[in-house]
Amino acid sequence: MVRSKCVFRAFLVVAPLILSACHITLISNYDEVFDQEATSAQKDVDSLFQKIIDNPDRLRPEFTAETYAADKDSYAKIRTELDALSVRAQAHQYNENTVASVGKIAHSFSVVEEEHKNKPALHIEAARGELNLMNQEFVALIKEELLKKQSAGGAD
Repeated sequence: MVRSKCVFRAFLVVAPLILSACHITLISNYDEVFDQEATSAQKDVDSLFQKIIDNPDRLRPEFTAETYAADKDSYAKIRTELDALSVRAQAHQYNENTVASVGKIAHSFSVVEEEHKNKPALHIEAARGELNLMNQEFVALIKEELLKKQSAGGAD
């Protein structure tokens, strides 16, 4: 009985020391490259949409005169950037939310691309609304990454 009390006391002393040495990670670490690439992708999306919005058709000013063929390279570049963001996000453990956020942006972008590919002209107000939605998704993605930086003790 005395021996079991000693073992129990030793456990009470050692257990907190062991637990304090353990580091439990529930989210991935801040990734500065990911942060920069997400910002760059947002700028490219914004640039493409501004080109679409700022080029109204002379005969139907509510529609853009910007064609898919003219913007095909921009669409391809942005798709590549979003794919790279997804791969980089997936390379980190505990990064499911970030992976999902990139997926939402990529999905929204692909919907607009398909619509532009299949229609001769996009409605300018619809493009403006899609840009607003994607910018909100980018804000959430970038905020999520910046919160990782703050939680790691980084100043911002």
